[in-house]
Amino acid sequence: MTSIFFADDSTLLSKDLPAAVEQLGIVEEFCAVSGARLNQTKCQTLVLNGHLDPADTDGGGLLNIVPSGQPVKYLGLMFGHRLPSDYQLNLVNERFLSRFQHWGYRARTLQGRRLLANTVMLSLLWHVTAALPVPPAMVQSWQSMLNRYILGRKTAPTDRHHPLPSSPQQFDLRLGLGLPHVASRIRAQRLQLLQRAMTVSTVDRP
Repeated sequence: MTSIFFADDSTLLSKDLPAAVEQLGIVEEFCAVSGARLNQTKCQTLVLNGHLDPADTDGGGLLNIVPSGQPVKYLGLMFGHRLPSDYQLNLVNERFLSRFQHWGYRARTLQGRRLLANTVMLSLLWHVTAALPVPPAMVQSWQSMLNRYILGRKTAPTDRHHPLPSSPQQFDLRLGLGLPHVASRIRAQRLQLLQRAMTVSTVDRP
C-alpha cells in the first residue's frame, strides 16, 4: 500500500526519501495534466521510523519534514516522531474533562445528562479508544467523572460526590439508571475490531 485517501486528504506512504520524492513528482505530473493544484506549503512529511532523526533527513527543498516531537493531526488522531506514549491519551483526557465544563449545565434532568454524556462527552473517547490502549486507571477516572456528572451534576473532577445507588443499580439498563459503563464499551469495541479482522482474513483466504 502506497497511499491512503479520505475525503480531500491524501497520504502517500514511502519506504525511503527517494521514493517519497518520486511519488511527489508523479502527483505534480498528474496535477499538471488534470489542471489540479498541489499546495506544497501545506504538505508535511512525517518520519515514521523512530530510529531515524528527521533533522538528518534532507528533503531536497521539496519535502516539509516534520521535526521530532511535533504532533501532526490525521483523521482526528495525533501522530508524530518520538512522541511520548501517553501524548494522545492525555490530550483526549483534557478535552473530555473540558466538555463537562462547557456542556454540563445544558441538561437539568438525569435523563438529559445521560443523553448529553453519551452523545457529546463519550463520542470523543470512542474514536481514540478504537486505536489506542487505555490504562485501567484512566478508564476508572473517566467512569468516575461520568458518575459525578450524571448522578450529581458535578462538572469538575475535584467536585465531591456521594453516589446513592449501588453499582448494579447504576449501570443496569432495565432495573437501574442505565449509566454508560466505559470499561464494558471499550471491551465491546475491542471485540468488534477482532471480529472484523477475523472476517476479513477469512474472506481473503482461498
